[in-house]
Amino acid sequence: MTDITDLSMTEPDFYTFVKRLNERLADSGRDHAELAFGLGCSISIIPVILVLIIAIIGGARSVISIGMTLLGEMLLVTVGAAYFSYRARQRAIERVFRDEVEPEIRQYMMTRHLSQQDFINKTLEHLSESTVLVQRLLETGFAVSEGS
Repeated sequence: MTDITDLSMTEPDFYTFVKRLNERLADSGRDHAELAFGLGCSISIIPVILVLIIAIIGGARSVISIGMTLLGEMLLVTVGAAYFSYRARQRAIERVFRDEVEPEIRQYMMTRHLSQQDFINKTLEHLSESTVLVQRLLETGFAVSEGS
């Protein structure tokens, strides 16, 4: 019987494994967030121009009032795009974790005879709690979802 302290994969190999999984999650989230932010800003240009034209037609004649209208619109666009970017990042991370990373972790645990809690503890030894992988493991209840 294999002792948990005598794993077939060495510490550097485990670190490489969890680091690679963490980078996959982080890259996916970042890519989707950048795409959503850029798309949100690009799509918002037309409504910004329309509101600016309506403001000018409606009587905004001074440069200050037009500038304030434009500034307010840009603030709303930025906040909206940032929100959609955040949501896209979260959803991408959830999807990649569920569809790719979690099955890979379960396969790793099965071949190494590790419990979920052992895997989490070992991961916490190598990665900080602020990393995407550790956050997903803890948020999803991975440590208790299937018997340890």
